[in-house]
Amino acid sequence: MQLIYALTVLAAVAADDTAAEQQAAEAIEAASVEDMSRWLMAYYQKPDPDFVPARVLRMAKLNMLRNGRPEANQMFFGRIMRANPDKIVGWMESWKNLPAEDQDVLQKAVWISQTDEGKKWLTENGKKELAEKEGHPFTTNSPMVLEPYHVDVLWEWFFATGEKAPVEKIVGMFAMLPDDPGEADLPPIPEPGGDRPTYLRKTIGRLSVWSASSLASRHDRLLTHLKEISTDPKLPPRSSAWLKRTIAIAERELKKSE
Repeated sequence: MQLIYALTVLAAVAADDTAAEQQAAEAIEAASVEDMSRWLMAYYQKPDPDFVPARVLRMAKLNMLRNGRPEANQMFFGRIMRANPDKIVGWMESWKNLPAEDQDVLQKAVWISQTDEGKKWLTENGKKELAEKEGHPFTTNSPMVLEPYHVDVLWEWFFATGEKAPVEKIVGMFAMLPDDPGEADLPPIPEPGGDRPTYLRKTIGRLSVWSASSLASRHDRLLTHLKEISTDPKLPPRSSAWLKRTIAIAERELKKSE
């Protein structure tokens, strides 16, 4: 009797799991751009690699993969692939009928993963040059010319993994600002004109402070990372000053929501 009961319970659990998976698949198929954006930003909190293929297909249908921020998507999925190297081949097979522009995003995500499985897939699918290319400068700490969209790329790394490394790089961008914090919460919006390097430094610095202070009030792990980084004695003075301001803004917003 105990065996029959146990088998009955297992069958019921399996049926519940199947129903739950079906509901999840249906929800993904009906997901909006806003739904998918929320999933992206919270992925590290509850990773669901088994549903990544379906979510990528939905993003492609919504024109979210290649439009607007392809480099950020490359980083996001590249870090997920790095955490799930055994799934890369199967995932790429499930996406083989996507448009060439979407394929390009996903192939570069495979490259960003810098996994043996990914390099093998790239080599076997006509992308040997990409397979042999050095990893993304953010992950290899190589020199690179920064653009404003790189702030987004780093946040996608954080959203995929919850790791501190991309947050440290964003805090490092605070030092690009020309002045320490003043009375206003955020740095002033840079005025167009003048030399491009100065404009870019101000823009990237402001974006990094604004995004960090905004997101830290909604992501406990991010706020924890920021507080840990603030204790680093090697942090440049300007980065340290803006980091203190960023943490203060986030904590103030958290109190408002209590």
